[in-house]
Amino acid sequence: MLYVKHLCYEYFDKAALSDVSFTLKPQTITALIGPNGAGKTTLLRCLAALQSPSAGEVILDGTNVHEHPRQIHKKLGYLADDFGLYTDLTVAQCLEHAAAIQGLKGTACQEAVKQVMAKLSLDPYQDKKTSTLSRGWRQRTGIGTAIVHQPQLLLLDEPASGLDPEARQELSVLMRQLRDQGMTLIVSSHILAELESYCQNMLILRGGKLVDHTVPEESQAQYKIHIILTEPMEKLESLLRQEANVHELQVQNLEATFLWGGDTVSQSALLKRLVQANVPIVCFNQVETKLQDRYFASLRGAQS
Repeated sequence: MLYVKHLCYEYFDKAALSDVSFTLKPQTITALIGPNGAGKTTLLRCLAALQSPSAGEVILDGTNVHEHPRQIHKKLGYLADDFGLYTDLTVAQCLEHAAAIQGLKGTACQEAVKQVMAKLSLDPYQDKKTSTLSRGWRQRTGIGTAIVHQPQLLLLDEPASGLDPEARQELSVLMRQLRDQGMTLIVSSHILAELESYCQNMLILRGGKLVDHTVPEESQAQYKIHIILTEPMEKLESLLRQEANVHELQVQNLEATFLWGGDTVSQSALLKRLVQANVPIVCFNQVETKLQDRYFASLRGAQS
């Protein structure tokens, strides 16, 4: 659905993006993660055809984004971190304005606004000026302006910034609803715990380079294993390092954790080998791998 090939972008003599390539499948939510200055916003703006790359291309649904920007803008929605709303307009008027910009007129415009207000639970606020709304409801209105034309791809830059915990929870639910209704989303955020609730895909940028791209099929092929012993055993680490499917091994006192690259059958075989080697195991547990764990593991791998 979305193909990014060898994308580069330069600010004067600095490379903001360097040879970034990845593919996203439709109806998925991808977390775009990285430290400040990593190139996340630049990447989103290039995907949205708001900035032209120095090299490379972005293909959305078979169309080159930068060769046909007007055509592409009808297929995607973009909400910047510092988005603005017309403070003298009501919520309904803001949505109508956004729909009109996308070429919707008359009945089609009114129907699009009606659907978005229902989808985002904005009906009770439709006649309120945006200047009177809380941060959470302004955020919903902003998302509404980005999706009123029913885009295939939605790009969100720090959508939870400034939201209280309740509003963040509501935003998480909304992200999953939009995905289930057919949209593909890329969400940039520094709040990994929040992304955990609705993202599986993960793009990690660092210094303008793509450090890692984890997708569900790959993440499901790896399990995090936690082992607890009844007493210390020096040879446990050497035994585990002999296993081809053991990655990111950490051993400390009576515990060991690692990512297991095999399936559950080979995992069972590993446990059998450890027991036969007289390893005093009291716990051998499969733990869900969290987005934050995968993020820091990827960074360690990139730095090694």
